[in-house]
Amino acid sequence: LGQEGIKDSLWFQAGEDFDSALVRLSALESTDSLSPSVYTHIRSYRDSVQKLLIFTVAIAHFRAGVGSKLSW
Repeated sequence: LGQEGIKDSLWFQAGEDFDSALVRLSALESTDSLSPSVYTHIRSYRDSVQKLLIFTVAIAHFRAGVGSKLSW
């Protein structure tokens, strides 16, 4: 892989990692044995990870299209 291919691969991997984190946070949130403050933290983390996932997917799509011709 060239340098650009590696960068594209890293953005794609980051998206997969954030998606996995969302699945795990959702699984935690679906349990009923945690304290209310833990659920508050889970929702906060989930919202942050969701924003990061959206940003990562947008960057990956941009790099795959027009942005792949630009250097970062």
